[in-house]
Amino acid sequence: MRTKFCPLRAIAAFTFLALAGSAHAEPGSVGFSIAVSTNGIFSPTLNQAKITAVRPGSPAETAGIKKDDLITQIEDCKIPGCPGSTAKTLLDKEAGQVLKLKVKTEGQTERDAIITLGKKPS
Repeated sequence: MRTKFCPLRAIAAFTFLALAGSAHAEPGSVGFSIAVSTNGIFSPTLNQAKITAVRPGSPAETAGIKKDDLITQIEDCKIPGCPGSTAKTLLDKEAGQVLKLKVKTEGQTERDAIITLGKKPS
């Protein structure tokens, strides 16, 4: 029996990572949620990562991230094609660390977004 891939689980996992940050002593928070589409079951790769929400006053908002932006690169890992496990590792940062993204707003050119992670909201 084949098990179907559940995109909601992937979305929930990446949303948790993006909002909650890591499990380190000072978990970081970028302040956005993303929905991802993937290819594969056991070693999925990202086809698309779309910003679904940006928390007001967050590091993401300060960096100019907007709802519906597409993430086209996380650090040096390009989307489509970035392995899900690599994306998870790259997003797992502590407060004060920097996350480098390339994002694209519909109708505009791709741009760099440099985000210094804040502390996880209490």
